[in-house]
Amino acid sequence: NPLKYYENNVGGTLNLLAAMSAKGVKTIVFSSSAAVYSPNDKDAVEETDPTVPLSPYGATKLLSEELISSVGNAERISHVSLRYFNVVGSAIPEFGDNSKDNLVPKVFLALKSGKRPEIYGSDYPTPDGTCIRDYVDVRDIARAHLAAANATTKLPDTMNIGTGRGASVREIIKLVLDATKKSDTKVIEVERRAGDPAFLCADVTLAKSAMGFESKYSLEESVRSLF
Repeated sequence: NPLKYYENNVGGTLNLLAAMSAKGVKTIVFSSSAAVYSPNDKDAVEETDPTVPLSPYGATKLLSEELISSVGNAERISHVSLRYFNVVGSAIPEFGDNSKDNLVPKVFLALKSGKRPEIYGSDYPTPDGTCIRDYVDVRDIARAHLAAANATTKLPDTMNIGTGRGASVREIIKLVLDATKKSDTKVIEVERRAGDPAFLCADVTLAKSAMGFESKYSLEESVRSLF
């Protein structure tokens, strides 16, 4: 539903920037996404790599970044767009991600409903045939926001927020199955989803050098935090 993404992400960003301009607000930390990047075969994606998004979601995040940069430069607004990779985990279980589109909550939901988890595509050019992603804990995301908001020097316009390490869909599902003591559950393999690159992992050098940020939560800690 591209129209909904453009209305919410781009329209919402325009409204926010207009309100900031009207009220003289001079700082913004924007939640962007690794979905802005083009597929590539690099071990880690850098902020300077090509941005040709595969999805309307990624396209609207990239356009929002450009709007923020343009208005920020024109009106001297301190701005930075944090490109999250795959967010996982929770400070407390009640705040857990209930999205039907994200892998970890989908696996939990399937198990809770007495169903088997699904793998979308098992023939990717990766070690176990499933997509590899960089999973970053939501508590680290919060820490990155604080670091950006409290920065005393000018930050780059965009920065990756991830761990710099990749995990496959099979590995993630196994972690959830082990954590829920359902290790003998068999997965279902179905067709690939359009727009899913085989590999997407963050180069986190810039966030570390610009604002001293490094992730601290492990993937195991993130999964355990959800129940």
